[in-house]
Amino acid sequence: MEMIDKYSLRIHWSDVDDAFLVSCIEFPSLMTHGETQEEAISEMRSLLSYVIEDMENNGKKLPIPQRERKFKGNISLRLPPETHEELVLIASEQDLSLNQCITTILEKNLYSNSIKSSVNELDEKIFKLNQEISYMRQVNEELMHLLMSQRANKSDNFNCYTTTSGVDEQDDQLSELII
Repeated sequence: MEMIDKYSLRIHWSDVDDAFLVSCIEFPSLMTHGETQEEAISEMRSLLSYVIEDMENNGKKLPIPQRERKFKGNISLRLPPETHEELVLIASEQDLSLNQCITTILEKNLYSNSIKSSVNELDEKIFKLNQEISYMRQVNEELMHLLMSQRANKSDNFNCYTTTSGVDEQDDQLSELII
């Protein structure tokens, strides 16, 4: 695996730039853009290759990729006393330890953006589907109207040609038209 494949990339759409933006967590000052996700990622890979080569040539230490870092799962957190007290109250109300309470709050907030994004995407898809359904209903109504007009015309033509025929013969011809 190439070194550039070990670094963590983040991609998002920017309405302001009207482009996809890619950043690299380990190199926070780097950012690229592109009309497509693939283009933006390709630009970042090229930039990373250049920066890594330059750092190696100048004897600079490369940042450790996030994926290679070892995390213990604990952090030391400094809070205002009021926030600490409020968290203890919330934890007590929910019958959780302070650690469980803070973890739950962090996880909910951490994943809420991706959930909101997914909900927004689903809303857009539902909106588009509703537009398509509306269009299909309109086309269906127009086709039904056209079909009814054609049946009425055939019925008028049928009556013109069968005035000398018997009633049974008219019923047979009408049945053939309907089928």
